[in-house]
Amino acid sequence: GLELSYTQGLPSFAVFGDGTLAWVKPLAAEELPEPLYDFSKKGIGSGFSVMLEETGIADWTSKKMDQLLHPKNKPGFEESWEAGGTFGGTLYDGRDLKMARFSTADILDGLPNIGMLWPGGAIGYTGGAFIQYNRNSYVSYKASVNALNVNGYRTRTFPYRFTSSPVTNFTIDQNGIRRNYNHRFSTSVQTVELSATRHFTSNQLKEGQASKWVPGWTAGLGALYFTPYAVKSVRTTERENFKWYLLNTQDIKRNLRAAGTAGQNTIEGMAPYSPFALMASTGFTISYLRPTWRLTGQIKGNMTSTDYLDDFGRGTYFGGDFNSWRESAPRYTFTDPLSGEERNFSISNLSIAGSQGGSRAQNYLPDGFWQIQFSFSKTINGDPLKQYYEPFVLANSAKVKNWWVEQRGKMLIENVWEIGSWFGASFYDGRDLRYKKFLGLAPVPTNIELSRGLYVQKNSHERYSWNVGLHAANMSYARTQTPLQIAGGRNILSYNNDPNSNVVRAIPRTFNFFTRTSTVESNIFYHFRDYELPEGKKFWFVPSFGLGLGVINYTPYREVRGLNVGDPSFLRWKRAKAHYVNLRDVGSEGQHILPNGRAYGKWAGLYNASFHLSMHTSKWIYKAEIKSNMTTTDYLDDFGRGAWYGGNYALWGEALDVSYFSANSGEEVPLTAEQLSDIPSDFNLFTPRATNNLMDGYLQFHVGLSRRF
Repeated sequence: GLELSYTQGLPSFAVFGDGTLAWVKPLAAEELPEPLYDFSKKGIGSGFSVMLEETGIADWTSKKMDQLLHPKNKPGFEESWEAGGTFGGTLYDGRDLKMARFSTADILDGLPNIGMLWPGGAIGYTGGAFIQYNRNSYVSYKASVNALNVNGYRTRTFPYRFTSSPVTNFTIDQNGIRRNYNHRFSTSVQTVELSATRHFTSNQLKEGQASKWVPGWTAGLGALYFTPYAVKSVRTTERENFKWYLLNTQDIKRNLRAAGTAGQNTIEGMAPYSPFALMASTGFTISYLRPTWRLTGQIKGNMTSTDYLDDFGRGTYFGGDFNSWRESAPRYTFTDPLSGEERNFSISNLSIAGSQGGSRAQNYLPDGFWQIQFSFSKTINGDPLKQYYEPFVLANSAKVKNWWVEQRGKMLIENVWEIGSWFGASFYDGRDLRYKKFLGLAPVPTNIELSRGLYVQKNSHERYSWNVGLHAANMSYARTQTPLQIAGGRNILSYNNDPNSNVVRAIPRTFNFFTRTSTVESNIFYHFRDYELPEGKKFWFVPSFGLGLGVINYTPYREVRGLNVGDPSFLRWKRAKAHYVNLRDVGSEGQHILPNGRAYGKWAGLYNASFHLSMHTSKWIYKAEIKSNMTTTDYLDDFGRGAWYGGNYALWGEALDVSYFSANSGEEVPLTAEQLSDIPSDFNLFTPRATNNLMDGYLQFHVGLSRRF
């Protein structure tokens, strides 16, 4: 009474009547059951499949996939559980704030001159507890909770000796002077993490073996809660031979998130950053394995989704308005451990920059840290949590399985592939550069641009499909040479340190952009009705919801008008109404003049959500789509959180190296700063640009046509 369907391929698999999928080895021709549908007919790619079989690649791939999906256990292996604890140290990765450098030649004459980083003051502690499940001879899974510190320029650090050296931001202040600002912070972090370890040798002892070393590679995902603190170390003893050791000093900590050192508490549209973030980790381990216990050493790199582990993201000090920040900053105090007196926690301990200000972080990556950990674990009898979750799993697993089978619908046999195209409109979502609002409510885009794409889709079930597509979309703000210009943008107000000064505005023409993008993405769709034309119907409407992931390549341009521009090309010459300049080459936030500045990348991640309505006919499928896209970059609009022109308009203009072809002179003519971005002379260049902590995105509206085969 067993019913199943079988698909011969790479890999081969069988599908049981209840929807369960099982990987199986390919059957020989004489072993194949009577087919429900004749797949032996020559089709697209059949010749390629024959070539794979004849060259032995098919057999090799099948064996490797079998090893990957079902790793072989060594004789005598038994699944086991471990519980244990970890301790060790952390190291700030120095991505935003630079650690001190030294040369090996400074230590001893005769050594080769090798540049190194001095980690003093950036070392912290880490400790935690974990449960580990040894699934087979080569793979283990671990769930852990950890508490740790990430430090910078902390006087008294793990192992609590005075070896501190500064972490420094190199920038240009509001007077155009290069500044080196030292920062001091200590961030408390709590994490929850799930990780997997792939052991390079079998994670078990042979019969009669007392111990062994087991190296491996680990990777994990998790979440963290963090709070950065400003730190001031004070003495707790008056001894003459005083040294900065654990028992001689006390750390006074005050919350930096509450202080809003980038202007989060004073600038309109800005808000404190979230204390929660995601994290990913990878590293190497080596274990000393005994019959009932294990000692493990591990070095691991961690990347988070926040740029504020060090309270130091992209942007400007105090949002460019030091006076307002100073008035709103928390009035922290502390009790002196020697005198018992109440003392002020100086505002310079929160930020040393002062009224001169400057740009902050000058890279585009989130923060991270390193961990060196040692752990001890003991073998325990079985899963300690099984008694709590097993009854729930047993009671609900069948329900969930049946629900999933029902939601997917039956597996489709014929015409499962679909190829189609999209055409429509796209526009910038107005997250950084704001739109005017209709009746004060609905944002009105300044421009509508063109969007198009191609895709291939597999409709494996009545209610489930997935596709892979290539798309090209444009977006713009305050552009004039556009398919459709609807409205003007909003001015940006300057925040000036002088409260009696006039309000200064930058107009949209100053920061207009036109961005071209191309994407590769994959989407999955759930169809609310069966995704095929029912028998006897001439047409059939199907609403669908989709989620997608992909990568995006993008380049933003600035539209420059008022030039007598020529467009020379082979055997022809014409005038152009506007000239477009690559903004990555311009460096609108001083990327080409700041000490540690660099241009943002051309690639970013992409994720989206979409709603579709398709009309199925006997031959064609007509579609309409609305899709919201979010990226992992803040520079689709060339408008991140850095200072305008790096804080020095004159120096930025001198560093420009862009030009246009003049119709008057017949040669390339350099563009000036005023032609690219004519900012008012009394505009505060440290006024925040982007004031939110979100990445850029855009919307698309498409109509499409596809056909199944």
